[in-house]
Amino acid sequence: MSSTREQQARRWLVSYVGPRAYGERWIAPLAAALSQATGRSVRGPQISHWIAEIRPVPEWVEAALLTVLNARISELLANAGELRKVANGLERRAAARIAADAELVPDAEPEPEENNAPSMGM
Repeated sequence: MSSTREQQARRWLVSYVGPRAYGERWIAPLAAALSQATGRSVRGPQISHWIAEIRPVPEWVEAALLTVLNARISELLANAGELRKVANGLERRAAARIAADAELVPDAEPEPEENNAPSMGM
């Protein structure tokens, strides 16, 4: 059986990695990813039991988390690249719209210059 320190480390890894990799509702996606990575059946309640210290976190979880993290990082980077392309397109569209709107605005008449010369009288 694992030492208390090893269990704490694994519990921390699961509770740290889960939300950062999958967001606020991380338990079910992490369970699915662990199942896919290991071929084992991992369900949300099992992860909840690990976190709540009801059941020990198995040793295989560390290696599985590494596999899951690497896959998730690749997925997030690919998504970030695609989102950057969309953002660049939106920026170009906004710039084109601003340029088109500027062409439609007639030149404003210049405002008369104020006479800044000192007055000689009252």
